[in-house]
Amino acid sequence: RYKHTYRVVPEGSENALFSCDVVGHSAHAEQSFLDSTGRPEFSMRPNRKIMPTQWFVIESSGREIGRVDQQIIGKGAWAAYDASGAEIFRIADAETRVDRVGKALLGGSSAKYCIMQSKRVLATMETEPREKTTRKGLRGVLQAFLTPSDWVVRFSTEAPELDTRLLA
Repeated sequence: RYKHTYRVVPEGSENALFSCDVVGHSAHAEQSFLDSTGRPEFSMRPNRKIMPTQWFVIESSGREIGRVDQQIIGKGAWAAYDASGAEIFRIADAETRVDRVGKALLGGSSAKYCIMQSKRVLATMETEPREKTTRKGLRGVLQAFLTPSDWVVRFSTEAPELDTRLLA
């Protein structure tokens, strides 16, 4: 039932802050994130198995760090809260409504989000293609077409220190 592995790596570094092996459906089951030594650092647990709307972020010691709520109605796609329930940030779709409708009709999904605190943009999150190897001929064309992409988070210079575990 293994699906794939996610790693959170600072840009320009090879060392992962933490990683997660996804087994089963990531939205329906608790997922554990490991630190660079392979020990559990935190986990994300959904509020229910069918159509979850909240994920609780819990340290390996069992202490709740916060939660992430999926926002069905209103501004933003997700909102992150600290352990006391105060909103820390909101993740909003950066594309226009027309772009979202077009992508929905063609079976695509958003590739860029803004991480916001009130009306201030703290960071952007978007997909970027991995570095391509340059090969010649048909193999090079196919490889360029099938290049996978990764999610990249870029923080603004005035962004406060955010707990990256809530962005996982």
